[in-house]
Amino acid sequence: MIQEEKPFIHMMKTPLCNYLYDVNTNVFVEVDNAVYRYLKEAEQRDGVLT
Repeated sequence: MIQEEKPFIHMMKTPLCNYLYDVNTNVFVEVDNAVYRYLKEAEQRDGVLT
């Protein structure tokens, strides 16, 4: 059985940009709207990426 690991990120949004915060590297990464929505939905599904 393959064990899936959850990404250790947090999604953040400002009025001008969307970001993900990578906890492991302590880095903020600007992402476009589509990526933000996809990862935010995954975050709400307990980290499950589809």
